[in-house]
Amino acid sequence: MHGTIGESRTANVANWVANARYKDFPEDTTKYAKALLLKTIAGMLAGSREPISRILNTYFADKGGKPEAGVIAGGFRTTVENAAYAAAAFAHSSELEDNELPSITSDYWMFPALFPLAQQQVSSGTDLIEAAIIAWEVSSRYCRAAPGSLYMQMHICPPSWFGPLGVAAAASRLLKLDPLRTEHAINMAASWGCGLGQGGSDTHFLESGHTAMMGVQSAYLAKAGATAELGSLELPNAFYSPVAQFGKTDLSAVDRGLGEAPYRIHDACVKKYSACTFSHTAIDSLGLLMKEHGLKNEDIAHVEAEISEYASFAVGMKPNPADLQDARFSVEFLLTEVLLNGGISVETFHDGGALTDPVRAQAKSKISVIVNPEFETYSTTCKVKVTTSDGRELVQGLNSWLGSPEHPLGIEGIRQVCRPYLESMLSRGDCDRVEYLTLNLEKQPDILELMDILTFARVGGRR
Repeated sequence: MHGTIGESRTANVANWVANARYKDFPEDTTKYAKALLLKTIAGMLAGSREPISRILNTYFADKGGKPEAGVIAGGFRTTVENAAYAAAAFAHSSELEDNELPSITSDYWMFPALFPLAQQQVSSGTDLIEAAIIAWEVSSRYCRAAPGSLYMQMHICPPSWFGPLGVAAAASRLLKLDPLRTEHAINMAASWGCGLGQGGSDTHFLESGHTAMMGVQSAYLAKAGATAELGSLELPNAFYSPVAQFGKTDLSAVDRGLGEAPYRIHDACVKKYSACTFSHTAIDSLGLLMKEHGLKNEDIAHVEAEISEYASFAVGMKPNPADLQDARFSVEFLLTEVLLNGGISVETFHDGGALTDPVRAQAKSKISVIVNPEFETYSTTCKVKVTTSDGRELVQGLNSWLGSPEHPLGIEGIRQVCRPYLESMLSRGDCDRVEYLTLNLEKQPDILELMDILTFARVGGRR
């Protein structure tokens, strides 16, 4: 390894980022990274149809910029930074992002940034896989040192705080920066975290765009020679000052066991539904009960869902959502959809008439949501009790949803989750090709063909 090791924990991270190689990662890690990259593609494409994405398309098309990389589903090119911003905001607006709990590291705040940069750099498929693993590892490690859930108590969004570090590390890797330049990039990125969490609004999606853009920009600036205050991430009252009062910061988490399996990316909780993370266990619990007992809406008299305190804050405060975006954060709306249609689908959030449909109103009246004080504050645990029309009481409880590390979907399961969202934007032939190219990235000399499909334009060109 080249560079100086041991001057700081961030120096150790930078050395690992600069020197890690595809062959160093276990096969299960690289396969899982490819599956999450496919999931990111599904989210970027699906989210490109959302209102905030249309706003961003107009904004970036109007602002122009050097045509370096394609905008997902946009048919035009802009700067790498702008394309990264758009891709991350598009992905997050789909609400399909996969999170690590309770640290709240999230792929859609980081992985979308890697596609335009890898396109501009004509990076190989293995380069992109390496970058994805690195992004998650770095962000997760800094987040776990807090832990990230403490930031949520301060109304700070952890992915926007720690995500720029992961993006900067991965971008440094794609730009092939040495350890010192990488260390500057990571420290620089720590100054750009957007911080304040603004859920239930377009700003929440723009946060992820900002995170992606600033991580990429930090790496570019570090490559050009810009410097950061090295060691600043480890000062006692600097990066971690918002949570220092809790006395739970453990900076050894940043580099302890660095470069050793299992890698943090395996802790991703895969979301199957385009709705808030804290609704998924309730959706699965009700769905399992209905499937197991062959129940339909007319067979059910009442549904009671017990959720955690934070889940109530995240998804239990909008029983009457104002719009379809709000509906993604309404456990009542989501459970009503399960009652009527058996689950959440790619079509769930496309018909605004669902918000005022009298049939839905009647079904929703059967649902009650309560906080169980015995559940951990930030837990995704849920217990659903169904009372049937003939008086039976049926109970299903889950500590986490189907797709979390406790209940893994596997590579094929993730592919099946992605397929309907891919087909909502691409022809079946293009869907097949995107799946093949992504799940076989290690065989691809570059990602230009993949980006041509995703950006609806010929934007690549081999050097």
